[in-house]
Amino acid sequence: INADGTNRVRLTTWATREDVPSWSPDGMRIAFSREVASGNFDLYVMNADGSGAVQLTSGTASDRYPVWSPDGTQIAFNRGNHIYVMNADGTNVVPVTQGVGSNYYPDWR
Repeated sequence: INADGTNRVRLTTWATREDVPSWSPDGMRIAFSREVASGNFDLYVMNADGSGAVQLTSGTASDRYPVWSPDGTQIAFNRGNHIYVMNADGTNVVPVTQGVGSNYYPDWR
């Protein structure tokens, strides 16, 4: 969509919820959450034009709020009440926060 609200383009056609999009630093890809049959959310990445969607995570917990690292090589995200980091291709998922408490919205600042 243009800044003035014109030229809106729908990028996905999934039947359930898709939300919390995050642009890659180079503007070429978008990470987002998609609700799956279990009611949880998994993370996906697609090209900026909506093509080539690839599922990055799956499991019994909801994965949401993806945020790209400044160099575009990693994505931080929320799983349950904790923050995780993974490579931008979905490999090497590592917890960043542990223990009790709630950590929902990752940020690379």
